[in-house]
Amino acid sequence: MNLSPLYELRERLAGSGIAGVNLIKEDFRLSRAIEALEPLAKAAPVFQKIYDTAKEAIKPECENPTGVLLDALALVDAVIYTQGITETKKEPEKILFGKVKEYQNISYSVLTPLLEALTTTGSQRLEIVKEVYQNHPEYLNDYRVFYAFVGALSDNYTELAEQVEEILCKEDETIIPILKKELSLKELATGAEKKKGMQRYVHVIEAIAKEKENDYYLYLAEEATKGVKQAAIEALRHSKENVEYLLRLVKTERGANKKAAQYALSFLESPEIFSYWEKEIKKSPDSVKEFLRFSSVREVSDIIAKGWIELLKQILEKKEITEEEFLNLYVYGEMLLGKDTEAICEGYEFLAKEEKNFEKIIAPKQIRKDEHTINYYGYSYSALSVGQKRQYSIAQIFREKLLENLLYQESPALIKLIEKLYKTYGKSYAPHAFLGALLQKKKEDVYEEFAPLIDEKVKMRIEQEEGKEKGKGDNSCFFNILGRIQYDEKNDSHYLYQPFFDYKTSKLIPCRRPLKEKLDEKWYLFLTDSKLNKSKTFYYTYDNENLNRQYYYGYNQYDAMLVNITDIHSSNSRKIVGNYIYERTLQLGEKEEKGNQIYSYYEWLRYLKWENKQGMLVAYLKKKKNHTFWDIKRKLEILGFTNEQFQKELEQIIEAINKGEISLNDRDRDSFLKYYETSKNTTIS
Repeated sequence: MNLSPLYELRERLAGSGIAGVNLIKEDFRLSRAIEALEPLAKAAPVFQKIYDTAKEAIKPECENPTGVLLDALALVDAVIYTQGITETKKEPEKILFGKVKEYQNISYSVLTPLLEALTTTGSQRLEIVKEVYQNHPEYLNDYRVFYAFVGALSDNYTELAEQVEEILCKEDETIIPILKKELSLKELATGAEKKKGMQRYVHVIEAIAKEKENDYYLYLAEEATKGVKQAAIEALRHSKENVEYLLRLVKTERGANKKAAQYALSFLESPEIFSYWEKEIKKSPDSVKEFLRFSSVREVSDIIAKGWIELLKQILEKKEITEEEFLNLYVYGEMLLGKDTEAICEGYEFLAKEEKNFEKIIAPKQIRKDEHTINYYGYSYSALSVGQKRQYSIAQIFREKLLENLLYQESPALIKLIEKLYKTYGKSYAPHAFLGALLQKKKEDVYEEFAPLIDEKVKMRIEQEEGKEKGKGDNSCFFNILGRIQYDEKNDSHYLYQPFFDYKTSKLIPCRRPLKEKLDEKWYLFLTDSKLNKSKTFYYTYDNENLNRQYYYGYNQYDAMLVNITDIHSSNSRKIVGNYIYERTLQLGEKEEKGNQIYSYYEWLRYLKWENKQGMLVAYLKKKKNHTFWDIKRKLEILGFTNEQFQKELEQIIEAINKGEISLNDRDRDSFLKYYETSKNTTIS
């Protein structure tokens, strides 16, 4: 379509507007341009509208020629705008957002759910942000999303703000000026720092820039207040130039600001800092444990070792322990995490050497601290003796701390120490040796060395069946180690899992240590043997982030441990453990039913891809009384039947109900019959 008449008309209308409407009726060039548009007017309604409006403007009887002229000009501009074309012969250049990422121009309708999650209130927002960022991280390259993310750092929904902080910490330095603008002192002076979460802006800046923004941290440390000031002081840990300033702060500041300075000092090294920690530990170990718990500075480790060994010797000489001394021992135990210097190893060796003497010194079960009675057992010292009735000995407490240390870090020094202690002192350090073997030895060697120590009789019988010689062992229990093992289905591997408490954040920090190799499959046969003396109480934990099955209340720890370590990629492993869980499910009674424990077993059978489920539920229902429709429906869905199995199981249940073998009240019976009829046309996913 030739649009030149439209462009000509636009020029004439603009010219008449400039010259003034008094001469518009005599402007023959405008009249000619209007008439030239007539063919287009017949082609489309929009052109007809332009033609009629322009013609109205030049009529003698037009009462408002100025307004009509402007209307015509606006219509022409609108059409010309929609028909405009921009063209270049050059190759298009990428517009970068930040240093390396290409700017994304994404449809607003696509971004709306994410933008609303970041800028509004309500539930499910965190899930939306996680899902969108996981599947479409490129959305953050749209400036609308980017600014919404920055604003969400101070969202009142703490979990959402923390997730946003974690995401933004992965960005480049381009975002720092924007974050600084949000933290300008002009805004801080008006009380913006009182808004919850403003310190997260500093956290993101330091995560990206580290020591490059040291001057800015110093500026905020002097001028800002509250959370922003504390975050700025903590950020000073990135530069050794701040040592003198931080040492001054720990003397002049109080409360949260002093703690922020101490936290920063725990990352730095200098003779002045080491002297400071030595004085503070001697004065009150409890006051600094939160800063030194995760410190890996070797000089700090030696300072801790010195105070720890001195206290142990002092207690041993007295042959008794006060509550204060025990509290200090507890604190030293917390600070040993991540430390493996020669001095630290000497402390462990001293405890092992004097174990019989320390066994006589019983630690108090409860102590008084800050006017509260505190039980430090169960959670803090659970690994070696869960369910133990007698009070803990000092030697036992630190054996557990050695175990935790080996879980926390890769340490050749601790491995060497444990091998020495196991060789010298025997079964007290057998769990440690087992853990060390899992981390560094071949799976066959681990099984051959340590399976006999769990239950000698079972091991001997299995070996006899396999035509091997009888094994020897001392019947030690290693379930506290097995209870920490997780199977990673995605990577087809086993790893050890242990969460550690961070006093600064009051959160658990997950620690995952990969085994050298997957567990030998012989373990599954060994651990499911009916003659094995299975421990009912031991330290057991599972990794929520790697859990693709449901746990209900009241599950048996031993059974859960077996499912947790099962190699799902091995049909043989699944079959062995599946047989065991199936038999255990049939043994469950009314107590397990009321406690929802049975749902865990059904979920496990589904997870293990157990194939022999047919008839299992109907047999269970016949044994029990007073079932409800919803309970039966839930069990059916959890078990994960195929379509064919599902229909057959339903038919068997209906038959048993009709024979009176399964007890249901009239209402539940009618509901189940309707469910059965509906399911005939339903595909089970």
